[in-house]
Amino acid sequence: MKECADSITFTNNAIINGFGAWPPGNFFPKDEEAVGFAKGNSGFDEFRLCRAKDSGCRRPSKYAAAGTDQKDIGADIDLLNAATKGVI
Repeated sequence: MKECADSITFTNNAIINGFGAWPPGNFFPKDEEAVGFAKGNSGFDEFRLCRAKDSGCRRPSKYAAAGTDQKDIGADIDLLNAATKGVI
């Protein structure tokens, strides 16, 4: 894989249960709980990072505001939902 993707920039991502530290500049939490996702009614189905003010979270996620743009890592689900509202 490294030979195919060595020229791209891929940083500040959480690779759950990743192997080693490649690609460099990313985070390698062991599981969803280590990421700090908010738990929904059926487990980690919200894929929203816990914040200090969130109820039901044991602690804020250390990946909140850890993106290269100082936003949470991962997809901006609220923006994605707004952009696709009414599409289907």
